[in-house]
Order: sequence, then C-alpha cells, then structure tokens
Amino acid sequence: MWDCNYSKFVYSDDLGKTRKQSDFNLGDRDSNFNMLALTNQQGPGNEEGGLIYALGTPCGRFGGVKLARVAKDDLLHLGAWEYFSGDHRWTGTRGRQPKSSLLRWVKGRSSGIRGFSAGCTPT
Repeated sequence: MWDCNYSKFVYSDDLGKTRKQSDFNLGDRDSNFNMLALTNQQGPGNEEGGLIYALGTPCGRFGGVKLARVAKDDLLHLGAWEYFSGDHRWTGTRGRQPKSSLLRWVKGRSSGIRGFSAGCTPT
C-alpha cells in the first residue's frame, strides 16, 4: 500500500524537449482519480475519438474503478471533466465524484477497456 499527496498531468508540447505540469491537481489524497488509464478509442458515443476516457483508482489501487471523460482539447481544464454517476448519466460537478465502484470485472477478455463493464453505452 502507498499514499499519495496529489496527482497532476505532466506533458510536453514541444516533442519532449521540455515538460510542464498542469496548473491543477487532478486528484488529491482522497481522490478516486490518482492512478489513471486513458483512452480515446473510437466507438459508440466516441465515433471520432474526440473524447478521452479515464479509468481511475484511489492511491494504492485500494478501491473500485471510476470512470471520467473529457473532450480531447480540454484535457488540462479540470472544469470540463465529467464523471459517470452510475445511473447512466454524466455529471460535471467535481464535488459529486462517485464514491462507489462504477465498473466491475467481467469474465472474458481482461486486457484493455474490454475487461470492464460499466453497464452503459457512453453518450
């Protein structure tokens, strides 16, 4: 087990010559989004790949997986992120991040996003 103080995006906009940190903390000590897997895989609800989906877990991976999304061009704008509420809806209110697991392991393929089931089709 390990603890986290916060998580941020670190990125390069000059092909890796330099790196910058995002201006915001994506997750804090108690966040469900301290460890992320990101994808913009095309599919129903994301035909053009314009949305980035994040599968997030708390520090130390001790907790269920949560689901968030953001438009590709808004990745570094915290207010643009939406969080799946578990009742087939998305919420943009950061304070309402879900506390319960949204995704569960299902039998079958276990690699990539296909190993999870959210019980919904992204819209």
